Amino acid sequence: MSKRVKSKDLGMALSKVITKLAVKGNKEAAKVARKAVVTTWTNIITQTPIDTTAARGSWLIGGSVSSQLKSSGGKKGRSYVEKMVPQDVFGIKLFLFNNQPYINMLEFGGYSTGPKTTGGYSKQAPNGMVRVNLAKFPSLVRKLERRR
Repeated sequence: MSKRVKSKDLGMALSKVITKLAVKGNKEAAKVARKAVVTTWTNIITQTPIDTTAARGSWLIGGSVSSQLKSSGGKKGRSYVEKMVPQDVFGIKLFLFNNQPYINMLEFGGYSTGPKTTGGYSKQAPNGMVRVNLAKFPSLVRKLERRR
């Protein structure tokens, strides 16, 4: 069973997992780290609720978070993430971000009740998409390490 990590502590927990892999300092560790990042980010994107596809199409990957970037529209998935994440993820800063003004409401709730929501939460992702996937990251890394 995976350990429950509070959302405010996720960054530190993920950093510890990646640092532990980086210390091993080999190509296999880099492959594991990249695969875990690609899988996690792909899951975040593909689990983003769809109404107009604007939220899912607005996930961007880059070295900095820019408010200038706009949605490319359409659905994004694994091929986009694999194209954007470098082979060696150690020692770089890379961000997955979304500029839609309502992305926090999709993640944490806050919509009024209606046909697409229950209690202010999207029926497609009532527990969010970022938190649930980031919480799985450490156990995903361990699982991928065991497969090597």
